[in-house]
Amino acid sequence: LQTNLDMDFSVDRFKLMGWDFSHGTCQFTFRNGVMRWDAITICGGGGTLDGSVEYNLLNFSDRILTITLSRSEVDVTWAIPGMQKTKTLTGTLNITGIISSRFSSIKQLGNNMRGTFETMVTKGVIRKFTVLSKILSMINIVQLAHLNVPDLFDKGMPYDEITASFSLANGIMKTENLMVRSPAMNLSAVGDIDLRTDAVDLIVGTQVLTAISNVIGTIPFAGELITGKDKTLTVGYFHVKGPYNNASVKPMPLKSLSGPVLKVLKSLRDIPRDLLTSKPDNATTQ
Repeated sequence: LQTNLDMDFSVDRFKLMGWDFSHGTCQFTFRNGVMRWDAITICGGGGTLDGSVEYNLLNFSDRILTITLSRSEVDVTWAIPGMQKTKTLTGTLNITGIISSRFSSIKQLGNNMRGTFETMVTKGVIRKFTVLSKILSMINIVQLAHLNVPDLFDKGMPYDEITASFSLANGIMKTENLMVRSPAMNLSAVGDIDLRTDAVDLIVGTQVLTAISNVIGTIPFAGELITGKDKTLTVGYFHVKGPYNNASVKPMPLKSLSGPVLKVLKSLRDIPRDLLTSKPDNATTQ
């Protein structure tokens, strides 16, 4: 017996996987063992999520769930439940991409998720973030007290945007272009975020912007430093590894420049070309 269904759905005030939504609509079809929810529009988190879902039931012991997000302008604190108490990050999140999972039981659904997606978070504040605090401490950012800028340690660091492309497989998110742009500094990172163990393994590049580095001059950290022409640009890079809430942060020596580190540095703005092409011995250091 073959059953085909076509219908429009509309629902108000519902909860799905821990998220509260105020309204949602979609077009539902069921044909040849495949369930589809198209033209999904869901309101939540002060914004809207658009996308589609496909649930393939042709082989019940090996089901496939595919989720496509085409737009999601929502509060990032709402989107990431783990941040709702600490509010480590605020801003507006937009995420697009496709994620799918092949599974035989609900327990396998999350672990088997694979896909790629793009994220952008805009106009927010990074607060009480241990990794950022450790990096700022190593850059001797205390001298920022002489500037008319927010207290980065207590009030957090305002940022303009955070962007990244991710690939997801086996519970690990990988990125080669995570970028944080803020009035005080820019940060860029490559590496892994392990969703299974709540841990990170990243190489992070930092760029103190011209207006700040002009006042600070040379900023020593761990005995090594890279500066641009006339000391108008300061760059440091670090290895960040461990649990989200208490990852270790270690400065990386100039001699350790490698492919991943160069990717970090090249994604920072206004890096002098000779800084990326010169040998470590030719770089300006202190």
